[in-house]
Amino acid sequence: MVLKTTMPQVLRPLPTGDGAGLLWHYRLLVAKQADLLDTRATVSLTVPPGWRVTDSAASFRVTGQQLATTTDATSVTLTTPLTEDLLLDVTVSPVAAPR
Repeated sequence: MVLKTTMPQVLRPLPTGDGAGLLWHYRLLVAKQADLLDTRATVSLTVPPGWRVTDSAASFRVTGQQLATTTDATSVTLTTPLTEDLLLDVTVSPVAAPR
């Protein structure tokens, strides 16, 4: 199973030490269909233009097992056997406008 998506405009501001709110959070839930066995999943999420990835983390929802993600400035990808529901957390910030 391969899931490719672009992050929708449903970001939540993260509090920052200076109160500027320059970091935003997005959480994607990938639900495992109960009757599927041995499903290998690749999730690739691309941020909208004007945003950049600053951090990412993934874990299984029930066991909390952490999963490795691969990130670059505009995307996050992970591949795993989908043994349970998966949570993908992505932190982004706006790209600074050129001066």
